Amino acid sequence: MSAKVTSIGLKGLEGFRVNVEVGTFVGNDSIKIVGLPDAAVKESKLRILAALRSLGYNLSGQNIIINLSPAEQKKDFRSLKGKTEESSQTVRKRVESARERQYDRYGEEICNSRVPYEVLVK
Repeated sequence: MSAKVTSIGLKGLEGFRVNVEVGTFVGNDSIKIVGLPDAAVKESKLRILAALRSLGYNLSGQNIIINLSPAEQKKDFRSLKGKTEESSQTVRKRVESARERQYDRYGEEICNSRVPYEVLVK
């Protein structure tokens, strides 16, 4: 599951487009930022996790990968902080929505006696 937003990076006085793409995968509670981030961006991992947890998102058992492109441009933290958090929230909402649809479908099939309840609780 992934989400993508666009931000702006600065190189001197010139601006350039930065795509911030966040993906979550089942894993071992890690967050990785790729795409030539500066040291401040790398250090923002804890801030991103804290912001998402404060919003009530459960991140246990998740790998989060944040890709910043174009890879050849150095990215600074000031312009990207909000965008990585925004992307992460979008991913979490999509995952939760997909889970709800799956539970709704199973509930409907159980009510219509298509799937035995015992199959789901194993």
